[in-house]
Amino acid sequence: MSDLQDQVPDIIIGDDEFENPVDSVDIDDEKGQQQEMGTEDKPKKSVSFAGLGDGLTDAERAKKEFEEGDGLPEQPDNPNFTKLIPISPEIIGRQATINIDTIGHVAHGKSTVVKAISGVQTVRFKSELERNITIRLGYANAKIYRSTDPTCPRPDCYKSFPSGKEISPKCEILSHEGRYELLRHVSFVDCFSLDTAFATPDGRNIVNSDLCVGDKLLGPDGLPRTVLSMKEGEKELYEIKYLTKRANGLEKDKFTCTGGHLLCLRIDTPVDAPCIDRNRNNYFVKHYIGNSERMCSTKAMFTTVEEARAYYEAANKTPVEFEMTVENYLAAPQSIRRKARLYRASTLLFDAPEIDLTIGQTSEEEVAWLIGLWLGDGDSNSTRFTMHSSSDSEILTRVTDIATKMGLATVIGEYADREAIWVNLSTQSGPPKYMTEASNVLKENPFYLKLSELGLINDKHVPSVLQKHTVSVRHAIIAGVFDADGTYAKGQFDLEFSAKTGPKLFHSVVWTLRSLGFVVHISHRISVAAGIEHKKLRMHFNGVSAEDLPIASTRKIGSSLTRAWATSQQFSVTPVGVGAFRGFEVDGDGRILLSDFMVAHNCPGHDILSFYVNFFYNFVRNHLM
Repeated sequence: MSDLQDQVPDIIIGDDEFENPVDSVDIDDEKGQQQEMGTEDKPKKSVSFAGLGDGLTDAERAKKEFEEGDGLPEQPDNPNFTKLIPISPEIIGRQATINIDTIGHVAHGKSTVVKAISGVQTVRFKSELERNITIRLGYANAKIYRSTDPTCPRPDCYKSFPSGKEISPKCEILSHEGRYELLRHVSFVDCFSLDTAFATPDGRNIVNSDLCVGDKLLGPDGLPRTVLSMKEGEKELYEIKYLTKRANGLEKDKFTCTGGHLLCLRIDTPVDAPCIDRNRNNYFVKHYIGNSERMCSTKAMFTTVEEARAYYEAANKTPVEFEMTVENYLAAPQSIRRKARLYRASTLLFDAPEIDLTIGQTSEEEVAWLIGLWLGDGDSNSTRFTMHSSSDSEILTRVTDIATKMGLATVIGEYADREAIWVNLSTQSGPPKYMTEASNVLKENPFYLKLSELGLINDKHVPSVLQKHTVSVRHAIIAGVFDADGTYAKGQFDLEFSAKTGPKLFHSVVWTLRSLGFVVHISHRISVAAGIEHKKLRMHFNGVSAEDLPIASTRKIGSSLTRAWATSQQFSVTPVGVGAFRGFEVDGDGRILLSDFMVAHNCPGHDILSFYVNFFYNFVRNHLM
């Protein structure tokens, strides 16, 4: 079985070493299987040249050249960042550090230029031959070299090779000796449209057209990404639309980008269940194996169904994440397009909290839950809550317990005009009194002081310091808000806020939920009371960490919270014509979050030195014209 797991994939997308240029594998396509069977039995062809006199095969000769050219040294595990720069050989030997935007229509020859520079084969599959566009996943990389022979003339002294070329290959210019030295390692990518919105580390959203150099965006690891450069232009655009039913949506279920923009994709089920190949009378298990730059599909063959099932059970089924340009996605095999999904960020972990929430003998989670309850049912300028007298006994019990640990008294009174009670956390005990600073000494009330410290008095929202607090504190805040205003039915949590008075609180709660890995759909509805229409903001959410919410009210959550929504998202791609785009580059790994916390990639490659502009001009003039 280990031999099967280590076998060479029969289809490799985005790599120069594949041999079977098939569009996709379909066990019902007997004709395609027969063609595949016919090619497997054929011996590989090789070409050799007589008279070289070294007694080496082509493969041995290439290996020798690779080793003599210093090969591809491993990047250091613990690099000395005080001595390394982005163009240090230790870095650019294996990783591109400059990304280049190729701007033009799909038929303007971008692939031809990229192929000429990078050496990446662009026409590989049947669908590519029909559409004449590349299927490279992620980047098309190229290394740019210069001859060390000072007599070698410009521009011939410059040479580009594919990304896997050794550090110091032999100079290929006749009558000139020496080797090439590696100057740069570059890649080719693209951009977003102007109206695409992104998440920021402080809990806001920002539209692409408003971005400036120095702005901070949120990354899928919870760390900020700084915008380093910007670029604008016009280009063929594509609409990426989520395939979901979302009535009365308050946010777009789509975004627009250029054809060369990198999509961050995931295959949730990278190992297919065993299938039978009736033409060969055996069984196979299909894999999808990849990383950020490459996706491969391969089949493991078995003679019995028991072997296939055993292999399937033991296989690593961890979802596979990879990157693919929009145009490449359109040209990819159907098997890839059928399985590829956009995906939202999982639970984000932030730096150490900036504020301590403990009061008296309480834990931070207890205070966080009480803050959440106050955000939903508390008076905006005091420590008084409103509760239903008959159905909120569990919530009242928890409030009383937490207040006691804070050193506060729980003062309870009844409303005369409705079936509800009010609960005040007071520095005094005894008969209930109206909430005034004089009677209850708010300036000495530790819970009121905590609310004031957080900037929440008369301004209800989840502040940034709490949105980026620990996971358990964020869970407690959401649980408190839900205990105040939420319901649970048909496998989803529901919350509503007034569109007139609560939009700031609403959107801050949505951001907090998404930072915890919850899938959140937002909408609005109109309710009518006493003949007056009221606009409501609604959110529906669920997630794998729902059972971690410390909700007090058992009647609100029912008996099961197991129906978590998938974080992956099916989508469609539609060309929408030429339009304006705005590209930007961020630091870090280039990954950012859209406003709905969908993982996306930035648009690097706009700070290009004039050296490369001149180099590409000379290269095209001398070699392509």
